[in-house]
Amino acid sequence: MRQTFWPLGPRERNYAMLTASLAFLGGCLAAMELTPGAWLWALAGLGAAAGFALNRAGRSALAGAAVCLFALGVLHAQAALSPPQPLPGRYEITGTVYGGVELRDGERLTFTLSDITLDGEPAAGRAYCSLYFTGSQPQLGNGMRLSLEGRVYLPDGKSGDAHFDFRLWLYQNGMSFGITSSDEVKVLGAGRGDWTQSVRETFAWALQSTMGDEARVAMAMLFNERMMLSDEEYEAFKTLGVAHVLSVSGLHVGLVGSLLLTILRRLRVRRRVYLPLMGLALTAYCALSGFSAASIRAAAMLLIAAGGRLMLRRMDMPTHLSAAMLIVLILNPLDAHSAGFTLSFCAMLGIGLFNKPLRRLLGLQEPGRFRALRRGLAVSIAGQAGVLLPTAAYFHQLPLYGVLVNLMVVPLVGVLIPLYFVALACSMIPLLGPATGWAASALTRMLLEMVGLLSRLPFAALRVPTVPTALCVGLTLSAVALSRMVIAKRSRRLLAAAVILAVSAVAAFAVRPAPVRYIQLSVGQADAALLMDGRKTVAIDVGEDGGEVADYLLAEGRNLDALYLTHLHEDHAGGVQELLDLGIEIGQVYLPSHAEAQEIDESARAALRRLEEAGIPVSQLGKGDRQRYGQTSVEVLWPDQDARTGQDANELPLVLKIDLCGYTVLCASDLTGTYEAYAAAPCDVLKVAHHGSAYSTGEAFLAFARPEVALISCSHNNAYLPSPQTLERLEDAGVRVLRTNECGDITLIPGADGLRILPYRGIP
Repeated sequence: MRQTFWPLGPRERNYAMLTASLAFLGGCLAAMELTPGAWLWALAGLGAAAGFALNRAGRSALAGAAVCLFALGVLHAQAALSPPQPLPGRYEITGTVYGGVELRDGERLTFTLSDITLDGEPAAGRAYCSLYFTGSQPQLGNGMRLSLEGRVYLPDGKSGDAHFDFRLWLYQNGMSFGITSSDEVKVLGAGRGDWTQSVRETFAWALQSTMGDEARVAMAMLFNERMMLSDEEYEAFKTLGVAHVLSVSGLHVGLVGSLLLTILRRLRVRRRVYLPLMGLALTAYCALSGFSAASIRAAAMLLIAAGGRLMLRRMDMPTHLSAAMLIVLILNPLDAHSAGFTLSFCAMLGIGLFNKPLRRLLGLQEPGRFRALRRGLAVSIAGQAGVLLPTAAYFHQLPLYGVLVNLMVVPLVGVLIPLYFVALACSMIPLLGPATGWAASALTRMLLEMVGLLSRLPFAALRVPTVPTALCVGLTLSAVALSRMVIAKRSRRLLAAAVILAVSAVAAFAVRPAPVRYIQLSVGQADAALLMDGRKTVAIDVGEDGGEVADYLLAEGRNLDALYLTHLHEDHAGGVQELLDLGIEIGQVYLPSHAEAQEIDESARAALRRLEEAGIPVSQLGKGDRQRYGQTSVEVLWPDQDARTGQDANELPLVLKIDLCGYTVLCASDLTGTYEAYAAAPCDVLKVAHHGSAYSTGEAFLAFARPEVALISCSHNNAYLPSPQTLERLEDAGVRVLRTNECGDITLIPGADGLRILPYRGIP
């Protein structure tokens, strides 16, 4: 009897694809932490050889295959993480707009640039282009060939545990470097743009002709085009936990697939051509929706199921899901780190784990009234259970009414999606087009009003901290261990689940953050810091946009007990508005004496008005004022209580001496050298004034303060800050310098054995 290379017993058969996909996923996730090299190829070869040897010995080859696929996953992801990149610098740039153009903050256009030349030399890959403008907005669109002068930069990775990874996001979306420009742009003509964007623009025009403004919702649901939706509309859907209906997911692909099957059956097409025709149609649809992980997963599962039926072979849910995961990761290994990938597969995992038990609980095994409603309730609850932890991790909130809202929204969306397709198909047909467009528009308005109303209900979403990764993995594995996916006695499954939970709880406890710490945040050419003492949380400035401060507060489920705005300049106080928009509570705001009477930025003045409108108490502090927070305290060294008015705000900011459990951190804000003698104090750590300006941090000041470590908040793209003169003075004084543009966030943790200083990126 001929033996196949991959002999599988009845129990192993269900785990082969699952093992392969999980091993490959593990490699994709580990790629960012492992050192590239020939050892990975050796590991892949070793795994393949071990699998072959096990097979020849009559044993399962899955262990060897898993090692091989893990190594291949690492190699595949590392290749995606190492695209060819040009040297940073200023260039004369030409390129073609690829895809849509988005307006941000009313003063910046962002888009993808392809077919790029730098000083006449072709550059590999695509770039993320930010075009700043004043006056009238440049009219740019897909396929336009542009010429501009700009700066090429290589994106930074994460600058802190809680922060967004901009570099990874670029790579996930097929871009390898960035371009920024504020110069005039010239349109040279037409180039090769994104054909899918051209198709989407045509569809958007057709839907607008029949549906009017409501076409923006149709484009979001059908093709992932959410740019036309307002922030308020999208936030309402997200608050209720139904944002998935605004992007192409399993629901959308399933409806498209069902529609295709119906058409093929009505046309009496031979069954043998079902699969290739559906494959072509679903590939085109995935392309139009931007090849999102959710759409590829759904299309792959649909095609695998259809292929299995044609070949008269049954495949269970884990096999379907595992095969789809492998396809998604082969196409884009960096999707393993995306929210869309995680939410999509976790929702399906939840349905696979919990749907049958819920159906038994709701009595769906026996006929009865409202059976379809109960079946929908079971699927909705199971899917919501699957995405519970990822939702908390990515969005820091849980929709309390999510299950009930899904039961109301999903059936309506199930009607709207086919109706949108009909409205699109009939848009050029007299009478029929306007009629279907009117019906689709009316139902869309009903959906928007319902979602808007429900999102304003009390406690529509519960704000939660990020669940530790170890605990997320432990809870998931314990749920799998308790399910019937694991073939074992109930007592053994219970024991396995208990052990997994105990280990994950210990691991989560071991990596918890220190109770007392000071974090100098990496916010570019701005300033922001957090002081945490138990559950007490204090911010010292919030940067220009507040995002970095909000990342930590949301991830740890914190509000601000106090906010010290050292002065009212945008790079220190501009982020206040973002914190308020995100619902972060601020107990007390402190300003320097006579802060509003100095020369300040209008944006900072607007932020101050927002604080007053929100009813947040605002107090002014001067030299000698002191506040205590548990084991730590903050003392004001400058300005005087009777500070003069009409001055540059940089001359009269709050200079703070922080007692960090016996260690002193001196935060000098943007204090100029003119007044720094009045604010000098001995310290262990100095937060250098004004991003390392040459006109601050003088020799006399350093001689009195005698810091051991200096922290400088600065960015990569400033040629003057920190100043070489300041760096030289710090070096001559024997001070160790840490810069946020090199180190990322810098955390100070006091302890009995000394003050630990932890740069996020390590010490250059």
